[in-house]
Amino acid sequence: MILPDKIVEILLEKACSCISVRDLASDNDYERFALAIADITNTPEKSISTWKRVFGRLRRTDGGRYETSPGTCQIIAEFLGCTTWTELFDNTDEIYERCSGAARDVTMFVDSNDETLFLIKNLKHGDRIRVYYYPHRELVLEFISVNRYKVVDKTKNVTQLNNGDILEIPSFIKHHPFTATMVKRNNAILGPYHSASSHTIEDVTLLSRR
Repeated sequence: MILPDKIVEILLEKACSCISVRDLASDNDYERFALAIADITNTPEKSISTWKRVFGRLRRTDGGRYETSPGTCQIIAEFLGCTTWTELFDNTDEIYERCSGAARDVTMFVDSNDETLFLIKNLKHGDRIRVYYYPHRELVLEFISVNRYKVVDKTKNVTQLNNGDILEIPSFIKHHPFTATMVKRNNAILGPYHSASSHTIEDVTLLSRR
């Protein structure tokens, strides 16, 4: 099928954030993205020509865009946090709105030192971080892809989140409440999560690299 423009836009934003570039402008950019998306989705690596066709950088002789295979559509869906292509296609408008603006930026820890900022911007699939927020609440999160994390451990006083939940977190802001713009549990979208106004983030640290 020919990918809808909104899905291409979301994918391009996520792809650029994933490899820290402004645009996929060179073969090297496409090679890095091909490796990254294969790693994140645990699928065989696609050629850079495949991704150039997906983004419309390679076109048919008549100027039209190439169709994208069902297998590649499924990989795109998983990279964008959906279980199936149908889920992504049916919820394109909602996902587009949720990913608009700041949510398309690489997750950042605001009001922090350069070391912590460097940490968040350079997380790779499978890396784990510890988030501490007042009073005495801790989450261990595993990085999946840009802005997307899985809860792998938590203190008992974090009652509204479960291990295995998928969270979309556009930013970690020091001295502000912990916020996830989307919580996904067992393939069901539960909506946002906000800690109480007094339960503010105090620290984010790296626990392990994959």
